[in-house]
Amino acid sequence: MLHAYQEIYLSSAMSSMGEAFDYAVNDCKIPGGDFVKMLIVSPACSRIENGEPAYLAGKSGIEIARKTFPETNLKRFRSLYGCSQSELSKLSGVSLRSIQMYEQRQKDINKASVDTVRRLAKVLGCTVEDLVEK
Repeated sequence: MLHAYQEIYLSSAMSSMGEAFDYAVNDCKIPGGDFVKMLIVSPACSRIENGEPAYLAGKSGIEIARKTFPETNLKRFRSLYGCSQSELSKLSGVSLRSIQMYEQRQKDINKASVDTVRRLAKVLGCTVEDLVEK
């Protein structure tokens, strides 16, 4: 039988994919069908398909799921609210550069001060927990 990658990775890959689905559906509240659509077009899926060991056995399901999400919670709530990064900066008092870095995942919003995340959440009409990346 011909395999796309070595069988030794199969158990780890299945476990990681199960963890990715569990995280997306139960923690991030993304419907399963929507997650499948995001996963199929993601670079993570291509890397798994190509048999890259880092994705088959090296990354956790949560890491794979996060690589699948096209945007951060902050960007998703800002878009729903209908304001630009610049407008959010002015309304919240959080620097434009910080907002840009949070949305590009160059800066971890989970490590931001509670006051910073609270000010963003207040403007966007959501909770601090909504903005934190799970």
